[in-house]
Amino acid sequence: MMAAIYVHELMSAIVAMIISMIGIAGMTITKITLLISSASRERMATMTRANTAMRLMGNTLGPVIAGSLETTYRTPLLAYYLNGMPIFYEVPGKESFV
Repeated sequence: MMAAIYVHELMSAIVAMIISMIGIAGMTITKITLLISSASRERMATMTRANTAMRLMGNTLGPVIAGSLETTYRTPLLAYYLNGMPIFYEVPGKESFV
């Protein structure tokens, strides 16, 4: 989503990130609900345990990888002018989401 609608405006980037995070949270909740409703009683504990282990690994490795990509590919955005001098914010560039 960030790569598709990326524009050089800070508020647009923030809104796109908020929408992405809401979608990711909804996807996680839906996945565990589908997993539990489709499992037999005998396999439910094993499937839930495997799902939790994979989710914890993703929660551990995901921010590290995403953070390194977002730090590597940065784009300056013009925030405002202070006494005629431009002030920029640096945000993750389009390359970090591609």
